[in-house]
Amino acid sequence: MAGSRLPPEKLKHAMSLSRFMLRSQVIKLYRDMMRIVYNVKDLDQRKALIDFIRHDFKCNKHVEDEIQPTRGPTQLLKIGMDV
Repeated sequence: MAGSRLPPEKLKHAMSLSRFMLRSQVIKLYRDMMRIVYNVKDLDQRKALIDFIRHDFKCNKHVEDEIQPTRGPTQLLKIGMDV
């Protein structure tokens, strides 16, 4: 028997391999940014950065374009060097 073992209603929501890989890159970027921000000594500045990152990711949660996150790692390096 060839084909998928998943019921048709679950197949509608299955993501492609490229989408899965992109999702994992975005999650890694979020975690890396949070790890760097937690090293900020000033509590008010740390909270502002955490709120900014969370807000930015929530606003872009429903973006459907499958572009590579190119600006994020560059900004991450800049934040890390400033800390």
